[in-house]
Amino acid sequence: MNANDARITRVYAQETGGGIAAIENPAPNATQPGKASQFDVVIELDAGGIVAGGSGTYTVQLITVDVTNDCTVIPTAPFTQNISGSFSTAAPWVAVGTGGNPDYELLTVITLPVAGIPISAPFLSLPHILKFYAALISAGNQLVSVVESEPFVIV
Repeated sequence: MNANDARITRVYAQETGGGIAAIENPAPNATQPGKASQFDVVIELDAGGIVAGGSGTYTVQLITVDVTNDCTVIPTAPFTQNISGSFSTAAPWVAVGTGGNPDYELLTVITLPVAGIPISAPFLSLPHILKFYAALISAGNQLVSVVESEPFVIV
């Protein structure tokens, strides 16, 4: 990565705390045995050494789209939200690579409730196909990056 650049490298869904970029049928909940009550969205950010060392601020905009329901944006938090932060060479950012000017990575994990997915006609029950969009915008709009997740199914 260029030392003067930053970007979102990936956005994906996973089982809550699972570390696997997929949603299977994790821990059951009381209302739907065998079904997950929540899942995680993971946003991976990378910043070059100069950007990370400059400690500039940024916003990540997360948007969740219900593909099953005519590609409708789920407009309510936590499914659509802005996350503010600062580039850094300190934790929770992690240095990666070798040499005198490493890149830095940050993983942001947000837990979302399955019950928060709006269910409306004509799709009155799960499963639903969802996908995420994430946009990184630095202060002053000098760095902009947009990533789309692979579609995934909530059952």
